[in-house]
Formats: sequence, C-alpha cells, structure tokens
Amino acid sequence: GHREVGEYAVGKVSALYATGPLMAHAVKAFGSQGRHFATQAELIAALGAEQDSTTTILIKGSRSAAMEHVVAALCGSGGET
Repeated sequence: GHREVGEYAVGKVSALYATGPLMAHAVKAFGSQGRHFATQAELIAALGAEQDSTTTILIKGSRSAAMEHVVAALCGSGGET
C-alpha cells in the first residue's frame, strides 16, 4: 500500500513530496524529508521553489489524480512531458 511506497523510497531518493489523502501514509513512513500537501497547487509551488537544473523529479499518481497538471505547471509550455 501507500505506506510501503514511503518505506521503499527511504535511501533511494532524497525527498518525497506528495498530495492526496492516502499518500500521507507514504510521507509519514518516509520520514523527515517527506512533505505532504493538501492540494496540487501547494505541491506545485513547493516543487517549483526547490527545483533547479540538477533536480530530477519523478511524478507518479493514479490516472484519477490527474498528475499531468503538475507536470504541465513545472515544465511550462515549452518543457518536456
């Protein structure tokens, strides 16, 4: 489940940013470098403030989560999708 995702990510990625009620379990399991956001807009703002040319961001979500909105916001109209 979602908790296991957070546990699996420990030591493999430097941070875990998530949105959605179930992903709160993953963030808790991930630990201090995990951040949970109530909305996609909050997630986008946080990611936008953190990213630079050396940052790799993996966007993952169920189809119903419509994570393409996050990708579009981070990439802008000329970015890769």
